[in-house]
Formats: sequence, structure tokens, C-alpha cells
Amino acid sequence: MRDYKEAAHLGVIDAEVRRLVHAMNIAQMRTFASCEGHGWLRMNQPPYVCFVADFAVAARLANALHRADMTGLPVLQGAWSVRLFGESPDGHKQQFMLAMTWHGRDFWPAIRRVVRRDLELLAQLVCTDPGSAAPKAGALDDLCRD
Repeated sequence: MRDYKEAAHLGVIDAEVRRLVHAMNIAQMRTFASCEGHGWLRMNQPPYVCFVADFAVAARLANALHRADMTGLPVLQGAWSVRLFGESPDGHKQQFMLAMTWHGRDFWPAIRRVVRRDLELLAQLVCTDPGSAAPKAGALDDLCRD
């Protein structure tokens, strides 16, 4: 586990999850561990991002995921969830995990494409969702541009 700034400086954040991790840090979710998912069905390593945030910030992300699931916008292929798993070391905030919990496919190359697309859509969701904790418009323009 590394602090986001250290991990970004060292270049150790997995390439496919890097944009989402960056967006989450800008949007008041301090990440400390992430993985783009590796050989999921064989190694059982789904994609995830662990982060520390106020409960309200994590709840806004969870609500945005719920809205996406209910409306189909954006169209996420996997089932993603935010779950609480402890308090931060300082005791002032909680630790959460954003993770893919279901993919609907059983062939790894197909899953990889789904994961790649979903991670991009999640970064956009964090950047643009009006209910999120994202900073004011314009702050993420370069990050969120397609």
C-alpha cells in the first residue's frame, strides 16, 4: 500500500486503473491501493480501488453507481460496488473499496475488455456525475477528455 502521490511518482499504479485513481484523488477520495484485475478467473483478482474518504463522499459514489445501474447511463458491464471495510489510521475517516463484483462472462479476454471499458467509464462518472464530490467544472477537463 502506498499513498497516491508516492505511487504516481514511482509509476506503480496499474495502467488501466490509473485514470480512475487520479480522478478519485481529485474528488476527495484518497486512494491507497488499487489493481486493474489480473487473470480474474484463475487468480481471483478482480479490479478494485481502496480509498479513504468521508462517509458522505463514498455514499455519493455509491449513489452514482446505483443511478448508473438503474438508468443504464453510463453502461457499466460489470457490477460495481462501494463497501466500507474499516476506519483510517487516524480514525477520522473510513476506508472503502470500489470493486467489480460480477462480470457476466467467463472468458478472460472478454472480461479484460469489459474491465478496461468499465474503468474508463468509472473515471468519467467520478469526473462528471453531478452528485459526486468532484471539484468545480473545468478542474478535470484534461483528465476527463476522451
